[in-house]
Amino acid sequence: LLITHGHADAILGLDDLRDLQVSEQVWEGGVMLGYQPRSGSGPIRIISNGDTIQRVREAFPYICGGIDFVRPGVLRRRVTWVELEEVDDNAAIDVLGFPIKFFPVWHGGTYVSLGFAFGCKALCDPNAPADAVPTQRCPLIFISDVKEVPPDTMAWLERVAKAGIDLLIVDALKRTSHSTHFSLDEALDFLRHLRPKKALLVGMSSCELGDHDEVNQELIKLRETEGLDVQLSYDGMRLQTRKY
Repeated sequence: LLITHGHADAILGLDDLRDLQVSEQVWEGGVMLGYQPRSGSGPIRIISNGDTIQRVREAFPYICGGIDFVRPGVLRRRVTWVELEEVDDNAAIDVLGFPIKFFPVWHGGTYVSLGFAFGCKALCDPNAPADAVPTQRCPLIFISDVKEVPPDTMAWLERVAKAGIDLLIVDALKRTSHSTHFSLDEALDFLRHLRPKKALLVGMSSCELGDHDEVNQELIKLRETEGLDVQLSYDGMRLQTRKY
């Protein structure tokens, strides 16, 4: 699980991760000892930067402050079993062969929220020069909470865009300006600059942006006039990207 930042809307669902860890009761001698993840599965790996991991520890001490084990692998209480991993803002990691590159954006002032670039091995090459243009297209870039892009991050995104971005998902809260999120116009200007093959907007305030279908009809005109393929996302949306 990748966490963008430490605000409530980004972390308070962690308690419910226990429902993704299918567990079974452990009995011995007619006494229930506790709970064990089914099929011997272990903790959920949670990855973010230091500030966010610290916020998670503060908000969920009963998850992060030492889970009560009856014995190794058997939890006394049915709580989320997690493994916290701290990385820097520009980390590159590999999850079961799937490359992920982190990058910082500013979510109001210089408060850092993380963006993610998925599926591009060239972006995770530690031997690549810092100013190199990637040798392959990036399948997916995700930026959920952003008001401003730091210069170093923008320069990096511009290099990624030269190689090509298949799908870019970005924040667009409302039509008017906001102190901590892109407005619709700011998001569209950002997309015009990077020119992804396709784009989706997230984090919209429906009361202030407009009816979902009506806004999508408005946006679809940009495909004809500017070659910009952008639409609003929706809950439960499933995406298909090319193989990385």
